[in-house]
Amino acid sequence: MKCNKRQITLASSIVIISVFVLSCSNETFKNSEPLTESKIDTTTISQPHYGKWGLDLDAMDRSIKPGDDFYSYMNGTWNKSVEIPDDKLAVGPMISMQDLAQDELKSMINEISLEGTTQGSDTQKIRDWYLSMMDLVKLDSLGLSPLMKDLEAIEKLSSRGDLVDMLAKNLADLGAAPMHLDFGFDAKNAGKTLLEISTTGMALPAREMYLDENYTPIRKSYREHLIRVFTLIGNSNPDISADNVVELETSMAQFTWSKAELRDPIKKFNPVPIEQMDEIAPGIDWTRFMSAAGADAQKIVNATTKSSIVSLANLIATAPISKWRDYLRYHLIREAQAALSRSFRDEFFDFYGRSLSGQKEELPRWKTAIESMGGRGYPLVDALGKEYVARYVPHDSRPILRNIVNNILGAFDKRLQQLEWMTPETRNEAREKLAKTTIKVIYPDAWMSTEGLDVVRGDALGNMRRGKAFLFKRTLDWAQNSPDKRFFFNSVYAVNAYANPNWNEIAFLAAIVRPPFFDPTADPAVNYGAMGAVIGHEISHLFDDQGRLYDGDGILRDWWKPQDAQQFIKVTKQLATQMESYEPLPNKHMNGQLVLGESLADLAGLTVAYDAYKISLNGKTAPVLDGFSGDQRFFLGYAQAWRFKGREALIDRLLKIDPHPIANIRPLAVRNLDAWYSAFNIQSDDKLYLARENRVNPW
Repeated sequence: MKCNKRQITLASSIVIISVFVLSCSNETFKNSEPLTESKIDTTTISQPHYGKWGLDLDAMDRSIKPGDDFYSYMNGTWNKSVEIPDDKLAVGPMISMQDLAQDELKSMINEISLEGTTQGSDTQKIRDWYLSMMDLVKLDSLGLSPLMKDLEAIEKLSSRGDLVDMLAKNLADLGAAPMHLDFGFDAKNAGKTLLEISTTGMALPAREMYLDENYTPIRKSYREHLIRVFTLIGNSNPDISADNVVELETSMAQFTWSKAELRDPIKKFNPVPIEQMDEIAPGIDWTRFMSAAGADAQKIVNATTKSSIVSLANLIATAPISKWRDYLRYHLIREAQAALSRSFRDEFFDFYGRSLSGQKEELPRWKTAIESMGGRGYPLVDALGKEYVARYVPHDSRPILRNIVNNILGAFDKRLQQLEWMTPETRNEAREKLAKTTIKVIYPDAWMSTEGLDVVRGDALGNMRRGKAFLFKRTLDWAQNSPDKRFFFNSVYAVNAYANPNWNEIAFLAAIVRPPFFDPTADPAVNYGAMGAVIGHEISHLFDDQGRLYDGDGILRDWWKPQDAQQFIKVTKQLATQMESYEPLPNKHMNGQLVLGESLADLAGLTVAYDAYKISLNGKTAPVLDGFSGDQRFFLGYAQAWRFKGREALIDRLLKIDPHPIANIRPLAVRNLDAWYSAFNIQSDDKLYLARENRVNPW
């Protein structure tokens, strides 16, 4: 059901969404009963608090030298004492902040249900979707019956044409749609959009899990899970069906682009007339596919991952229909499982939660209910966001944050002016791009409408179907007519921020403007070290190894002088090598190319945030607080914001698919700033010491 646009985000969506991992709790409300005060959890929602001026000094381990392990110096005692709850994959400030936002959403939905709603309103849709998902008694009684027509249609599948039709129709319905269509930005025409074709289709989160011998135990566990699912749906040969799914998905893994390859916007921009797709990827009838998808009005499409599209079309044309039937059955169940009976919910949690991720217990059911309608790319994101802002976002939060953003923008512009290695021509374009950058803070100036989406109380799976159809219709509309530039492409209650180079914009979401990232009562040094670095991070994304390929109007073009590009690439290679030296798990290193963009942004964000902090002092010396200077508090605030402890299975997965460095690696960016060495008197025999010539400083 998701409709995800590519964004360059601050934090890993996997870590943030780890609060939503498959949930099968017994907590339920019967559809026949309205919510009453007695049914509502009225527990006070606690706000995060970090020391008396913004730093949790009790979390520190002062037996460790900051120059030997800066992360543990700030967070060592916390790291030793904190336990990962059985229903979580990780702990840390961002996850705690997301928990807080989810508690607020739950309280808000309960209030909405008590207040009464008008049919067709956003609040009616929120209430009825949520209560339908919470009615586990009804879901258990229905069993697999809501999917019987779908399963019968799959059973009747007999020709390649039927297969193409089903894969196309599933784009707007429950079920597998490995040939994916989404709206995208025309990278050569500002303000224009087009339809993008890409490939998906694997159930396991990383292609390496199908291909790497180190993941043989996971593949074995996956096959056993598949056998159990096929047994649950009454398949007479569950072992054969499981093997069919594994075989098809392994074929997909072989041609799926790596996460590092997917970061290349030039390689992914391949606009072609739709009639040429029959020549490019001749395995399927593209006219038939587009017509069945309702996308026949599209004249130009972007064949993003062209080689994988060709390979998938060939797989559709050649793999036995019997194997595709099993694949379609499993992915139908997989997409619908949250609204199926307990036996299915339990089985999917057992594999994806317990076996694959190491999660020991299910999350509360209400979190699954909220995610099903309000997770990123789901149909009620803005409906929930609008209500959330009205209830929980202070009116003065926008001007406060805008003031800090303006200070960081000024510091970044000053950096650009003073770059010795950048030629005047490139510098002028860079400054022009920065001046054109749109800044969005806290919440959007316009909300996406839910008009046309019907939500029916007591019809959980029907709501999911209608939600997916609603989103795909929007996708097709936006592929023809660019969406309103005032929209956000993420939920305001997500603890995150993002940059969108196609619109030359950055956005800071409401839920991240909280301690430890921002606290209006905290020491400014801590705020600049945490929130200031976040702001600088997002601004710099517009100039990183991807963002620099777009100009101030969002056009994909090379506006850098060759010598400037060469110098920048030289520095980025140095940083990639540095990142590859870090080992989050024994014998498992960071992928320098995969995390390059985020690592560049971390470093640039920290650099300009420090500049802005110093400017904010107006030439005065910051006071010493509890023995820490202003500069020390700045860097400690940055390290505190990224404290993190995760399960090994999660970290291993992140190393394969996430373009962000593991959170507790991110504080190591300080090694590249001269000011950190001065602040903590770092010496050449300290473990984190880098000689000046090895410190990376692109800006």
